[in-house]
Order: sequence, then structure tokens, then C-alpha cells
Amino acid sequence: MLFWGASLLAMVVGGLYWLAHLSTGLTPPFWETVPVCGVTPNCVSSKSPATAASRFRIDPIPFHGGAPEAMRALEALLRATPGLEIVTVGPSSIQARLHSNFFGFMDDLFFRAELAGISGQAAQTKEGVIHCYSASRVGHWDFGANRRRLERIAAQFAAVQ
Repeated sequence: MLFWGASLLAMVVGGLYWLAHLSTGLTPPFWETVPVCGVTPNCVSSKSPATAASRFRIDPIPFHGGAPEAMRALEALLRATPGLEIVTVGPSSIQARLHSNFFGFMDDLFFRAELAGISGQAAQTKEGVIHCYSASRVGHWDFGANRRRLERIAAQFAAVQ
């Protein structure tokens, strides 16, 4: 019985290792806007619908002092995050990816700043929100890792704002 248990464990660990390496070879998507989550619970997005049962929704990150300054502060925070690699930086967006510590699964992250106010007044306002998205490339469930990651980033960002 011990042999079968060890064999099963080796197959599971081997399969997870294979999936982790498969996820690193995938081309990261490029988004113009913050995506909403699909149907698998390995994703959170501030653009997902705000329903009572939505496990995919997370609040956007508020900022004060202008979008360029906020995005520079967020970029510095992300660059200091172990295992996180910034893929692209735009004037109001950052796309990154992160390898999980244990199996090396790849997760995609995306942030986009939006100013508050009515469209004609948006240039004058000095506050807004950073919409955020974090999702695993492979697998079905992430045990809440993407939510915890974005909550930690939001708390760290609030501390430097």
C-alpha cells in the first residue's frame, strides 16, 4: 500500500512540475483594458461584475496625486517584489508576470490607472483608481493566491501614497 501511495504522490508532483513548465512557455497576452475573469476561480479583477456572489471581484486601488506619479510608485513597488517580472510599462498601465515559489506556476498581472471625474474634467483631477487583474495561466484553482497578492500590493501601495 505504501508503494502505491508513493507512486501516486510522485505522479501528482510530476504532473504539477510539468504544468508549471508548460505555463512558463506560454506567450503572455497583451491587454488594452483590464480583463474580467472567466469561470475558473484562479483569477481576480477589479473589472469583474460586483455581484454578491462574485468571488472574482476585487476593489481597485485608489490613488491621490496624479496618475503618472501613482504608476511610478506602483512600478517601484512591483520591481521590489521577489519573483515578479515586469513585461511592459505604459504611461497608464503595467503588465507583469510572477512565478509561484513552490512549483513555478506563471501568473499574469495587469494594472491600469483611470482618473476620477467626468471626461472633460478628468485632466484636472489628481485622484483616481488603479484597476487590477491577476490570474493563473494554468490550472483551475489557485487557493486564493491571486486575491492575496493583489490585496498585499494594494496595502503596500496605500502605505507609500
